[in-house]
This record gives sequence, structure tokens and C-alpha cells, in this order.
Amino acid sequence: MVRYDGGRASGLALVDMLLNKNRVVLDIQRETVDEKKELIDTEAGQVLNEELRKIQAMYQKKLKKHKEELEQADEKSKKEIAAIMQEMGDKLAEAERAREDLRRTGTQHDRQ
Repeated sequence: MVRYDGGRASGLALVDMLLNKNRVVLDIQRETVDEKKELIDTEAGQVLNEELRKIQAMYQKKLKKHKEELEQADEKSKKEIAAIMQEMGDKLAEAERAREDLRRTGTQHDRQ
């Protein structure tokens, strides 16, 4: 451990220690660079894809529920439920775009 005491020598010792410090390679770096995996095929990509899939399934379930409620609702309720359905549809589309971005990011990385 090096302490900086305000002097030139301790400052240089601190810089030297930082420059000589071992570098850490993240798993995602190893997988994308060394193993040439697309982002979605990395361990992190798989976890993210699974979470996005769960979110997508949740919104699909909610959307189905609201559709069923809409069929049984009066006119005022229909407008409220339609707005909720639109919001759920937007969130579902957003989740799908995020998954597509995850796929596309890996493909773009391979081209570089």
C-alpha cells in the first residue's frame, strides 16, 4: 500500500503502483473477444434475454387480462381499459425492441 504525502516521490510511487496493477478481464470481455460470441450468447446476454422474456410474458398476460375485462366493461370503463391496454402494448413492444437491440448489438460487434 502506498500513501501520498504531498511529495513528488510518493506521487510517483502511487502512479507506479497503479500502472503496475494487474488488470482484470471481465467474463463478458473474454466471451465476446476471445470466444467470439455474440452478446446474446454470452452468460450476461443470456441472463438479460431471460429477464426480458419474463417481462414480455408478464405484459402479454396483463394484456390478455385487460382484453377480457374490456369485453365485459361499460363504455367509460372501456376507454380506461383501452388506455391501459395501449400502455401494456407499448411496454410489450419496448421489451421486444430491447431484446432485438441485444441481438443486433452482438451482430454489429462481429462486423467490427
